[in-house]
Amino acid sequence: MKSYSVLFLIAFARVASACLNGYEPNEVDVAHSHSLVGELTYHQLKEPWTGVRDRLREKLKDSSTFEVQNDLAVALLHTGETAEAISLLTQVETDHPGAYQTASNLGTAYELAGDNANALKWIQEGIRRNPDSHGGSEWVHVGILQAKISMGSDPEWLNTHSPLDLEVRKADEFWVKSSGFPKDNEGRFFWVPSPDLPKDNEGRVQSLRQCIGALRIQLHERLQFTPTPNPLIGRLILEYADLLEKAGEKPKGLIGLYQLALNYAPNDHTAEVNLGPARWQLLAEGIHKPEPWWSAEASAIGKCFLILLATPCLLIVARNVCAWFQARSKNS
Repeated sequence: MKSYSVLFLIAFARVASACLNGYEPNEVDVAHSHSLVGELTYHQLKEPWTGVRDRLREKLKDSSTFEVQNDLAVALLHTGETAEAISLLTQVETDHPGAYQTASNLGTAYELAGDNANALKWIQEGIRRNPDSHGGSEWVHVGILQAKISMGSDPEWLNTHSPLDLEVRKADEFWVKSSGFPKDNEGRFFWVPSPDLPKDNEGRVQSLRQCIGALRIQLHERLQFTPTPNPLIGRLILEYADLLEKAGEKPKGLIGLYQLALNYAPNDHTAEVNLGPARWQLLAEGIHKPEPWWSAEASAIGKCFLILLATPCLLIVARNVCAWFQARSKNS
């Protein structure tokens, strides 16, 4: 299976949000995950966020720099103290205007507070200040906020819209395939993005790989704040899986992502409807059916456990065989 990798532990589950920016990051760069789900959900911290918060509170008494204030606000957002974080970031913007980190963090803080309009305003301001932040993926954050605002005025909005206008299942509308295009090693045509695909922070049409990378970054940031259920997040994970399949990921490798999507949106039948009954049944069986212990996908721990169980039996068989040969050589 192909591995599409980023950094990754779901820590504090709150309202869906993403993209916090500290001057001294608290996350450790970790080894790439071999799991598509792990790429979205795993985080490794240098210290607990409560520890970061308490340490920075003390540091702020001696060194009231805007960098320390910003990083304290990030810690406060991770520990659920949203109102204090907004107050602190607003003061930073007043005293030291123009920093990208302040705008981006204010956007996320307002989203956590449920003020999506102000969140959208500040995320867009953050893009204006630094279009390349988070790998140029903040267009996804903007799209999510716009979807949340639409859902606020129309609860049925998600039933008839794609959160990011991807609609990747409607291949004829959003992807162009022609006999004049080159084929890959398995004889499949390459997929070429049409102008209807989303545009990045600077208005450039995104390629398939760029869409995958942007969604991966944003989902990885967002899931740590997002408890289940959440239909919007479920739909985004589903569309992320669809994009990976377009890029050549085998359906079996996407089972975990489909299950994660259903955990977030258990009442959303989009996956089953669009995948088709036969294929959905195959995926459903794969979700619940464990891999045989001898397969490459089986866990190393499970294999070791079975080997330990089998070793005594093999020793008994070997001892009996040796005893039989000894008895036979005596008789002869």
